[in-house]
Amino acid sequence: MAELDRDLAKFRELLPTLKASEGKFALVYNGELKGVFETYSDALDAGYKLAKLEPFLVRRISSAEYVAYFTRDIEAACHT
Repeated sequence: MAELDRDLAKFRELLPTLKASEGKFALVYNGELKGVFETYSDALDAGYKLAKLEPFLVRRISSAEYVAYFTRDIEAACHT
């Protein structure tokens, strides 16, 4: 997953210059910004056309990073 780490680092580096496009979606591939898109779907489509099955990054441009945590109790006893 080194490719995604590189793309995420590039996205974070470019984020201050992308503030004018807040709410849109950035496509980063091979450590380069490939475009800014109105919708996630448009960015994803462009990413698959460009990268095929190689890893690429699509992130919403936002001044605040939203982090979601999902947990599940894998130690829970089965009650069935």
